[in-house]
Amino acid sequence: ADEHPAGTGKRARLRAERVQEKAAAVGCDFPTADDAWEKVKEEADEVRDAASADALEDEIGDLLFAVVNYARLRGVVPENALRRTVGKFSRRFKAVEAGLADGLASASLEEMDALWEAAKASD
Repeated sequence: ADEHPAGTGKRARLRAERVQEKAAAVGCDFPTADDAWEKVKEEADEVRDAASADALEDEIGDLLFAVVNYARLRGVVPENALRRTVGKFSRRFKAVEAGLADGLASASLEEMDALWEAAKASD
């Protein structure tokens, strides 16, 4: 797999959006968001079944592309959705860290999960 500097993911995501918009403008698009969702599920199955690291990277790319397309058809800006999710994860993870007096390294998965669920409930 090629290494990419930080920040290129946003460019790739933006390029995926633009390519999909261009294709849609000339009629090359899923008829409905439900059809695009079926493609997301198909790509997720292919990720799970990938037989090599190279195939896995390829299939994850296909899955991300399909999710960006589904988001477009549903009127969701992928960058906003991902930024929101990263923020939620960060807040919850900080709450887990704060709830563990002895730190993450000595905590059980059950302890961390309980703290995670409590943080999730307070979101």
